Amino acid sequence: MRQFFLLGILSIMACTQDRAAIESVQAEAAATQLSAAQWRIRLFIVEGEDYTRHFENYRLEFSADGKLSLLNASAERVREGRWRFFEDDEKTEFEISLLTGNKYEELNDDWYVITFSANEMRFEDNTGSRPERLILERML
Repeated sequence: MRQFFLLGILSIMACTQDRAAIESVQAEAAATQLSAAQWRIRLFIVEGEDYTRHFENYRLEFSADGKLSLLNASAERVREGRWRFFEDDEKTEFEISLLTGNKYEELNDDWYVITFSANEMRFEDNTGSRPERLILERML
């Protein structure tokens, strides 16, 4: 009986470590995808309000070193900040930190990674009363 109990505990620990390793690989893959192109905000909803139109003439540029640039239609840098992926509560999160005190600060948040591909990244934040959503689309 004691052997089965120890085997069960070891199995749970192995699964937790495997999940953390998978999350880490996913974060690395998503970071590689982000830094390989410029992105536009296809959908941005905060507390039920759609902010997408505020960003329709902007694009985001993510450098591999964690720098973030918000560019206008003329490719001029409007704002700069930082970005990163990290693990929290066994989930991969994506953090955006633009300089605050401006109309772009709604983007500043840590987002749960829902899905990612070479052309689209979906993020969600459920900490408020209503789910918040961010969808980034690769610029071609």
